[in-house]
Amino acid sequence: MVREPRIWALSDGRAGNARQAEALAHAIGGPVTALRIEPRPPWRWLAPHRLPGSDGHLRTLFGTKLDEAPPDLIIGCGRQASWMLRGLKRRWPATFTVQILDPRSGRDDFDLIVCPEHDGLSGPNVLVSVTAMHDIDDLWLADARRRFPDLLAMPRPICAVLVGGDSPMLPLNEASLKHLFARIDHLPQQVFGSVLVTTSRRTPASALPIIQKLLDGRRHRLWQAGSAGENPYAGFLAVADRLVVTPDSVNMISEAVAVGAPVYTLIEHPPTGKMAAFHEALNTRGLLHQLGQAAWPRPPLRETANIAAQHSRTSEGGKALTTSAYTKAKPPYTKHRLAPHGTSGLNRAMTHQVRIEPSGHTFSSSGDTTLLEAARSQGLALPYSCLGGVCGSCKARLLEGEVQYPHQPPTALARSTEPGAILLCQAVAASDLRIAAREVPTVADMPRRVQAVKLVEKSLVAPDVMMLRLKPPREQPLRWLAGQYLDVLLPEGKRRSFSIANAPEHELADHAIELHVRRVSGGGFTEHVFTDLAVGAVLRIEAPLGTFVPREDSDRPMIFMAGGTGFAPIKAIIEHFMALGSARPMAFYWGARTAADLYLDVLPRAWAAHHPNFSYHPILSETGAGGPVHEAVLADFADLSGTDLYMSGPPGMIEVAKAAFFARGLPEDRLFYDSFEYAPDVIAAILAQRAGMRLP
Repeated sequence: MVREPRIWALSDGRAGNARQAEALAHAIGGPVTALRIEPRPPWRWLAPHRLPGSDGHLRTLFGTKLDEAPPDLIIGCGRQASWMLRGLKRRWPATFTVQILDPRSGRDDFDLIVCPEHDGLSGPNVLVSVTAMHDIDDLWLADARRRFPDLLAMPRPICAVLVGGDSPMLPLNEASLKHLFARIDHLPQQVFGSVLVTTSRRTPASALPIIQKLLDGRRHRLWQAGSAGENPYAGFLAVADRLVVTPDSVNMISEAVAVGAPVYTLIEHPPTGKMAAFHEALNTRGLLHQLGQAAWPRPPLRETANIAAQHSRTSEGGKALTTSAYTKAKPPYTKHRLAPHGTSGLNRAMTHQVRIEPSGHTFSSSGDTTLLEAARSQGLALPYSCLGGVCGSCKARLLEGEVQYPHQPPTALARSTEPGAILLCQAVAASDLRIAAREVPTVADMPRRVQAVKLVEKSLVAPDVMMLRLKPPREQPLRWLAGQYLDVLLPEGKRRSFSIANAPEHELADHAIELHVRRVSGGGFTEHVFTDLAVGAVLRIEAPLGTFVPREDSDRPMIFMAGGTGFAPIKAIIEHFMALGSARPMAFYWGARTAADLYLDVLPRAWAAHHPNFSYHPILSETGAGGPVHEAVLADFADLSGTDLYMSGPPGMIEVAKAAFFARGLPEDRLFYDSFEYAPDVIAAILAQRAGMRLP
């Protein structure tokens, strides 16, 4: 039996360095001893260089720990740690050493170096990340919400502001801080919610009274570094709908982009050198935005687990770490230009074969193409929804081989306890593979293409919902399955996704496509739909997309659940089964805040009146007529094991409902769902419209 490795996490005590070393140590796994040791001058002054007498000072710093059994692995972070790490390696040659951040000198003295992309260091023993190491994942955020329940009660939406130190990019003087908070006021939604501000030990004392004054009159919480009580920094990250970070701190920005909320900064004077490269890397990935720019939800960037996994592959055969498993290499090191986005060290030229079980279908995957993209390009239809690694629709099981994630393990895997679980929309083949995955054979028969469509009808079905009917040219009829969606292609490469709200059986005469578009003030394309888009206009679309389609190989009762405009694909699927004359019992639960949000309420009521096997259950959360829509389903069904369940709505609704339905006996392969995210400006404008206000 191979024991777990004994690990030291070594730093000079600076919070950022300590957190990086300890986060990577815990991600690798095993008993971790955190050592925060600050050398005395002159060693502290001249680090990372080794001076005469360094070995004696090492004995002074570590004391009797040098006489204990050596650790299997030592992870150090920062300049001070690097010279101590080299000394410990000379004392214990069999101990594997990992240096986080470019040690600047003596690079051949470390078994592994983990450095950020902006350091520009490469070599066979160098692992490169975009961001700093940290321990933020879904479990960390959930624990933070549990520890700071008072923050959850604050008015939403919540903007968390992380204030670091003074820098040329943003001097923390009165003028710049006023500029910062003025921009925060103009963030989508922010005028309606709360502001949480935390400062760091690097924040100048002169900035604190200015910040306090700027917060007067706002619904806010301020925590100053060094204050008594537990630091609520984790809670601020966990509850934030928006994050604003001063541009000086790589660590704070790295932690912010790991949350999943849109992240903004304010730069008054352009960064230079490594900091410019760091900001550019995040900007090009759509993860960091200048205050005033439009921001969209993005999958969080979490690289620590991926770095830990790559480190583990340096052991023999991928087994648990042992001192004999490590081998020393002294490769040449070179400076390099930043690699193109998405390469992440993968061999772009390698082609691997992938076999799907139980069908036996095979496809090839090469470069940094995800397994989902590769399968789709070769005519195989695998389930998917969000394409961002969040919803879990594309989860499969790895039976043989190895996959990599070019940026970070996707969010949905943090919640999975299934052995070998992978997400097809994020995973890239690193070898030949054998995977177990559900296929959706009917979708494979639907060719996806880009084409023009004409707006033939535009009708208001509710004060803030417009129904559009789009018609392709007669010579290019569009084929789709109920529940699929399309992308409207906009200038500058932008897209807006909309579910097709009608079943194809209902429009066989002209193959028109029905969309439900909710209006928001200042909502970009949606505002254009309500004000300027005229009948006869031509749009470019890509369709059909998605695998949220009817499953007809069952005679089980069906439950349908929708949140808000998630009604659109549910409507199409219900219409499909009705067109088939299905006698299967169908129960439809539509959750909304108010009756006005049930924008086509008359339609399911008519279905219920004319189809004895169909029942309709409107659930209103804001008026006291009901709670979360999934709770209404649970109240009516004590056992879900004999049903098929279709649901569509925002990720928050989907995640809570999935767990509850599985606990009530619903088999995972009988849950079909479409998970979508609203754009931040859409949410903001809806709130503004309902409050009778206009966003600036």
